[in-house]
Amino acid sequence: MLRGSRPPLTRKLDCLAMVVGLFVAGCGALPTAGPTARQLVSQQVDDNQPRFAVVDIDRRVVDGLLAAPRESLRSRFPHHAAPPEPMIGIGDSLVVTIWEAAGGGLFASAATDQIMPGSRSVALPEQMGGRDGAISVPFLAGAELDPAVFKLKWKEAVAVGLASFALPFLGCAAAAHYILGWETMPSWLAGVAMSTTSVAVVYAVMVEFGFNLTDYGKTILAACFITDLGTVVALGLIFAPFTLKTLIFIAVGIVVFVALPWITPRFFRLYGGRPSELETKFLLLCLLGMGALAAW
Repeated sequence: MLRGSRPPLTRKLDCLAMVVGLFVAGCGALPTAGPTARQLVSQQVDDNQPRFAVVDIDRRVVDGLLAAPRESLRSRFPHHAAPPEPMIGIGDSLVVTIWEAAGGGLFASAATDQIMPGSRSVALPEQMGGRDGAISVPFLAGAELDPAVFKLKWKEAVAVGLASFALPFLGCAAAAHYILGWETMPSWLAGVAMSTTSVAVVYAVMVEFGFNLTDYGKTILAACFITDLGTVVALGLIFAPFTLKTLIFIAVGIVVFVALPWITPRFFRLYGGRPSELETKFLLLCLLGMGALAAW
């Protein structure tokens, strides 16, 4: 052994002591979760007021907890007042979610039924409460009607629509008058009532079988609108009085029906896409204006 050199055992002990020292020193810098025991004990008293007590859990403490009578929910909350009723005020925004239990529902389609045949939910855009406390949830049955398909199949749609209106209308009116013995005007009204169609029902059937995505289904939907149009025209011709106001309404209606297809796209190009939503206001102005003229 050379003079001045240390024994191998001593050098190993020095290295071990160095590693242990580094490990112990590093524990203070390691990340932790939650307070330590010392921090909890130091917070038992705040401003000379006890906040909580630290109790050592042993068998005696556990037996005491098990032997203590259990407090019921009714005794814990003695006040039995009714819960406050939520009130919806004017201007409150509501998010409406519609749940459908099975396929073929309002918002279903043939593609989604194949992927998700079970229940589904649809969240509508925020609806603002009106002055009467009501909200508007539109039903867009027939929204998938393609104008291009209607232009291509307009003869078939008009033929089916007129036939589906005229045959029940004349048949039910005749049965009510000649078989049931009704008077003339009630018989006409019965014919109108039985000739109209429900676009919502037809649309649900189309969606259930996937016909709403085909040209055939879209042609049938177009025919439903022709049938409803025939119902409206029949009601007006049978029950509305013919006066000078009627001629004015017909003349204005013809002008509006001819001019709107030319004016509307140009108006939308000039004033569309603004926060004020002039497109919606323009359409409402046309509809409400014609309605006011009809009620004049």
